[in-house]
Amino acid sequence: MGMKYAVIPVLILTFAACSSNDAEEEELPPDIDCSTVQVVPKFAEVQAFQTVCTNCHSTTKVGGARNGAPSEINFDDYASASSHAEQAAIEVNVGAMPPESSGFSLTATQKTTLFDWTMCGAPR
Repeated sequence: MGMKYAVIPVLILTFAACSSNDAEEEELPPDIDCSTVQVVPKFAEVQAFQTVCTNCHSTTKVGGARNGAPSEINFDDYASASSHAEQAAIEVNVGAMPPESSGFSLTATQKTTLFDWTMCGAPR
């Protein structure tokens, strides 16, 4: 009799895990048709990284200068930027980055360039 009720939490966790993946996909920038992007920007051309993100997410920043940014996420380093590109696009798309409290913001053009770079293969 106790076994019957033990299955319910497992099912709930299973559905919760599935729904969180679906929600994350919905937070990605709108579908970008890379064949219609006139020029897919290269890493050095992603102005968001150069002018905003590296205020906290930089290999040259340590401790409090990172303002809470995880030490392994740096947008002045191609390997780090490309491996965290999709998460960055999600957070920019939903308005979580840059955080409002930082005083920084991205222009529509900076967001578009970041999204194009991320969704079209993150070229070096």
